[in-house]
Amino acid sequence: MRKTQDLDRKNLVRVSITEKGQQAYDKSTRRKSIRKIMSSLSEEERQQLRSCLEKLRNKAFKELTVEYKPPPLPQF
Repeated sequence: MRKTQDLDRKNLVRVSITEKGQQAYDKSTRRKSIRKIMSSLSEEERQQLRSCLEKLRNKAFKELTVEYKPPPLPQF
């Protein structure tokens, strides 16, 4: 995670993922165990879970006043 001070708004800190963090995230999404676990859900259930997680993530960013447009969640 990288934090930088916002130049326009002094009370705002921008948080971004580092290259190493992105690599770790990418690696974790490819693990077979995750896919195996997620396979217990139907396609509709996976989409519902994805939608709920996106809502929670977006609300968390809003509540924390983080101005960051995260990439879409990976497909399970």
